[in-house]
Amino acid sequence: MADHDPRELQKQLADVSKRPEPELRGTPITPDRYYSKDYMDQEWDKIWTRTWQIAGLSRELQNKGDYITTSLGSEKILCTRGDDDKIRAFYNVCQHRGMQLVEAASGNDRRLTCPYHGWAYDIAGTLKFVPDEADYPQGSPCGKSNLVEIPCEEWAGFVWYNMDEDCASLKSFLGPIAEQIDSYPMEEMVRTHWVTVEGDFNWKLVQDNFSESYHVPFVHPGAVYVLEYSHQHCQFDHYDEGHCRMFMPGAGPAKVIKGGEKQTLEILAEELKLWELDPDDYRGGNIRNLRKDLQRQKRALGDAKGYDFSTYHDDQLTD
Repeated sequence: MADHDPRELQKQLADVSKRPEPELRGTPITPDRYYSKDYMDQEWDKIWTRTWQIAGLSRELQNKGDYITTSLGSEKILCTRGDDDKIRAFYNVCQHRGMQLVEAASGNDRRLTCPYHGWAYDIAGTLKFVPDEADYPQGSPCGKSNLVEIPCEEWAGFVWYNMDEDCASLKSFLGPIAEQIDSYPMEEMVRTHWVTVEGDFNWKLVQDNFSESYHVPFVHPGAVYVLEYSHQHCQFDHYDEGHCRMFMPGAGPAKVIKGGEKQTLEILAEELKLWELDPDDYRGGNIRNLRKDLQRQKRALGDAKGYDFSTYHDDQLTD
């Protein structure tokens, strides 16, 4: 379990102040970082196998005996909820001949049986049964050749694992990001969609994309009417722990857009109706007032409409 409880922080506002700008090294980002197998192998050894990853949702492991499986690179991971109610993570590999132990994405079972030779483990990873147990000249492997357990924590509605047995805690890994996530009741949210996207490109291109807004007017042309994308008017922060964030003001056109009220009001029509705002009030040059008015309206009507915004800054209601 995590070493802090989100419910204890429920009324605490996250720190959204601007982080100091990182010192730029001025060294080039060479193309080989995106196609070199050697560089990819170094990332596997120094990043992927040493950082916390999400295995799935806590809701998928509600009952004793529930399990989920996931993978990262060539590694297969199995997470279970034991009879002691503890969630554990293991390499999803039978300790006999290296067969993948569980193939299903999820399920419930008190005994995890290898489909190759029938070795069976309990949900705490202990080997409980092997066929022809007496035939092993070195003695029975039961209770000895157990599943290999790796660090596992449950937090913010997710199950996390780390392949580095000497890793820092999840909270330390997340650093200040943790309190920001804690301001949202993540553990109370329900997944409604699950989409997997496979792309023939390096993973860093995704991270690069979410570290800048330069692409917005070209990739998301409609967004410029409801989102600020200019770096002069957005906030980009980088953390020593390796994480980053960006704040982009919403509920209005980017400052570079002249006019745009028609498009903005069309896109936000349903939201304005929900929060009892009249679009006509924002015609004729008043569109720049919409963002703050929407924040105030959400703050005033949130409780009555079933929303709890008590842990949100005003900007979190629109940006």
